[in-house]
Amino acid sequence: MAAIAGVLIAGCGGGGSGSAQGAVSGGGLRFSVSAASPGVYDPVDVRLSGLKPGAAVTITSDSADFDEVHWHGSGQFQADASGVVDVAKQPSTAGTYTGVDEMGLLWSMDAPQPADSSAVYFGSNCSAPFVVTLTAVVGKASATTTLTRLWQVPGVTTTALSVAADGFEGRLAMPSSGGGTRPAVLLFGGSEGGNLETCRAEMLAEKGFPALAVGYFGEPGTPKTLNDIPIEYFAKAAKYLAGQPGVDRGHIIVLSLSRGSEAALLLAQNYPDLIHGAIVMAPSAQVGPGFPTGPHGWTLGGVGLPTDETIPVDKISGPVLALTGVDDKLWGSFIWAPQIMRELDAAHNPFPHKAVLYPNAGHDMVDDPWMPGIGHLDERGGTRPGNVAAASESWDQILSFLRGLPR
Repeated sequence: MAAIAGVLIAGCGGGGSGSAQGAVSGGGLRFSVSAASPGVYDPVDVRLSGLKPGAAVTITSDSADFDEVHWHGSGQFQADASGVVDVAKQPSTAGTYTGVDEMGLLWSMDAPQPADSSAVYFGSNCSAPFVVTLTAVVGKASATTTLTRLWQVPGVTTTALSVAADGFEGRLAMPSSGGGTRPAVLLFGGSEGGNLETCRAEMLAEKGFPALAVGYFGEPGTPKTLNDIPIEYFAKAAKYLAGQPGVDRGHIIVLSLSRGSEAALLLAQNYPDLIHGAIVMAPSAQVGPGFPTGPHGWTLGGVGLPTDETIPVDKISGPVLALTGVDDKLWGSFIWAPQIMRELDAAHNPFPHKAVLYPNAGHDMVDDPWMPGIGHLDERGGTRPGNVAAASESWDQILSFLRGLPR
């Protein structure tokens, strides 16, 4: 992925390679593929060899989502002096994306009707891999390869949890055993409901961090809407996570996005002995009302928290990372992220804290890296390349945050 320059606002406190899957070559053309891991969140290096030096070639990408909607992308390239196209180094000059972008052939795929600004690649809640077929044709020569990117990576174990049996709805993802205790992440989504953060939890576990994705409305045993959600509900899940083997109880981090960022900050503020830092994406610095309607989104001690009040952060006992797009049109996260840092500074928070603001990115920078989707850019902001770049670099920021925690 071509790097983008994020605007950093800091507070004052302290693989291996693999061969192409299903590769078919002819006329001397051949795809080769390497990646650090089979995980969806890891980029793939794609090379096409066997071309004449300087030859023009179009590489197409195709994938069917869970609804059997077929997505299609393409890039046009010119072979180097060795007759090779390295997608990670050479620009696409036309197609569904342009420029140098190692994953451009994946995220830029369009639905059959690309003018539909609401089109989103629909997966199957991490149960099926992300499969993309790449094809190159030059004259009578052709080559095809299939990229299979996994949500459920070998070595990661998952456990489904329910309100009836465990007191909350969730999915626990644990990395392979060994390596001592590790920081762990409690994560949950925003106003979309359900438990769509299970995929991110599995990718965190693939990187060695125990993760528990929690659903707090729109799931069995939970409210139907985002109304009167007890902050204690998240604390119960965090205590469960802290009690798992291999979890460093001194480094439980909460991660959430959009409306869920309010609950993440409230949880870190009110449970400083349990939560030791927060990562918030496209965040709010204020308490919001119920959604879609209702006076209170959150409760504490059985009392509805008043809306439009600034969320206090003076008791947060750990580092804070805020990530957002400068062009967020859904709400003012680009204002609130720096505000959170200023409030932490004012409270003399001794832990590292920073906000990273991404240009050309909107609210959808919270999405999974590399996945295709058009989204409501007019309503949510950013460009497709900008949102994808922000999602990718945010993932790197999250991993750096977790790896930088003291052991």
